[in-house]
Amino acid sequence: MRIFDRYVVREVLLPFVLSVLLLTFLLIIPPVLRDAYPLIAKGVDVWIVARVLVLLLPQALAISIPMAVLLGLLIAFGRLSADREFVAMQSCGVSIYRLLRPLAVIALAATAGTGYIMIIARPDANQAFRELVFKEVASRVESKIQPRVLFTDFPNRVLYARDVDLFRRALAHADRGKPSWRNDFNDRDPNQFLFPALNLHTDELSCAIGLASLARLDDTILRRLTFVAEFTGCLIDRSRVCRPYGYTPNDSPFVYPVIVDVDAITCTKRQFAEAVLAEGIGLNVHYQYVVADWPWAKPYLADRFDTPNARSIRDQSFCLYLNENYGLSEASDCANAIVKVERHRARG
Repeated sequence: MRIFDRYVVREVLLPFVLSVLLLTFLLIIPPVLRDAYPLIAKGVDVWIVARVLVLLLPQALAISIPMAVLLGLLIAFGRLSADREFVAMQSCGVSIYRLLRPLAVIALAATAGTGYIMIIARPDANQAFRELVFKEVASRVESKIQPRVLFTDFPNRVLYARDVDLFRRALAHADRGKPSWRNDFNDRDPNQFLFPALNLHTDELSCAIGLASLARLDDTILRRLTFVAEFTGCLIDRSRVCRPYGYTPNDSPFVYPVIVDVDAITCTKRQFAEAVLAEGIGLNVHYQYVVADWPWAKPYLADRFDTPNARSIRDQSFCLYLNENYGLSEASDCANAIVKVERHRARG
């Protein structure tokens, strides 16, 4: 950039920055009073308040940046005109079109920034703001709701519960039996669920996703089976501690179990699997979906149903997560990660 271009950009940049700061401050006040103030008034943590303000910024920046560009140009060119610098430029042979070149760069940069904010940053920030508000209010519901007391923390809503236990059971029914109010709740452990799932949370979007998945189901199964075959070959060739579970061409795999010889390692199976997970391999360290172990399922069983074989396999295996986009390279990476852990955890 030449001296002339830098000079023009500098003249525009200072009033532009000051205008952005001032206009953003003025424009962010209405959404703060409308959306954030009810949340702030409830006494939330300082970091949540700061995050709320950051999430509301794109709403103001989407308007303040174009306005600031206009103000920056008006102020800069007004000063150049008042000081007769335009006359000096023209006397030196600088045409109006030459003057527009640095301004075009500024305009394109401002357009790109505004476009990014409008198309990407603002929708993402609005969604994150809604999720933050819901999460904060929901956490207050779980901790502060009292029987026969009106709860008004939900925007434009009043919640009233005669019985906290009844409310919590309703909350669990709304999310497939999950006791989400418990601090130690782990949603990947079905043993903690209160009862079977009675709702499918089906709507138009999930139906559309399901139809799209069904349309490519045959290809997905074939590609996953191809990966399983490649991984099985790599594991048999390289591993002394682990072996593949086995499969048939008629399987439709979602995960793939890997059997660990627990007598050949110096740690537990869980620790071995966690070490493989730490190598960046997606897997389920300990499969917990053995129906006979679910306490809430036992009242619904016709007999003393038990599956000792399934439990035995579960206790000496971990499950690789499968993806139809995996290929030979990923199969080799998975086997190499297992072998790497073996070198440190195998006996002898």
